[in-house]
Amino acid sequence: MPTPYPSRQSVSSNCTRAATSLPTPLGHEWRCTGCDKLLGRRSGSVVLIQFARGHQYRAPRPVSAVCRGCKTLNET
Repeated sequence: MPTPYPSRQSVSSNCTRAATSLPTPLGHEWRCTGCDKLLGRRSGSVVLIQFARGHQYRAPRPVSAVCRGCKTLNET
């Protein structure tokens, strides 16, 4: 029985670099106060969080998070 999901295909590095260099229309960045690591993006009353294997979350503000890099507690 075939899988309902398409297989993963490698993307050329030129496309990846071009996508990351474009400005984001999703709102203001939420960064760690300790190490400046990107934690999410603020969009109105919602924070958009994305990490690890494409997991994506939307959380209503205010949001608190501990940075995975430096263990600083951050709030927005």
